[in-house]
Amino acid sequence: MRREFGGTWVGRAGEPRGFRLLLGAAYLHFTPVALALSAILGREPDDEDVDCGLHLDIRGGNEPDGASDAAFIEERLMAVPPVPEDQFYTLTTRFETIALIVDLLAQRRAQGGSEPHTYTLDDYSHALS
Repeated sequence: MRREFGGTWVGRAGEPRGFRLLLGAAYLHFTPVALALSAILGREPDDEDVDCGLHLDIRGGNEPDGASDAAFIEERLMAVPPVPEDQFYTLTTRFETIALIVDLLAQRRAQGGSEPHTYTLDDYSHALS
């Protein structure tokens, strides 16, 4: 994912379950080890400390419609045909979903007249503190 979309790893050495990948192509961060664990299990892990979420910007107001990226993507994903249950947690499906999200956000920015932006650690600092 980092090679495809750019990004930065953050976390503490010796705690791979806590490593997060902060994408550069879109404001989207997640824990790859948690996604791999859910792929192995074929479901969300029971451990509440394992974060399998894909986290988008929840602040609204920068786009013409005023909606946050999270709300925008949630609405767009509702229009996508459902994935068969046995494929939902696979790493391939997760990769395709992230690629779709990155593409949808890029289209949204372009339609709003914004130039492409590469997100850095500074852009994520408020979410990680």
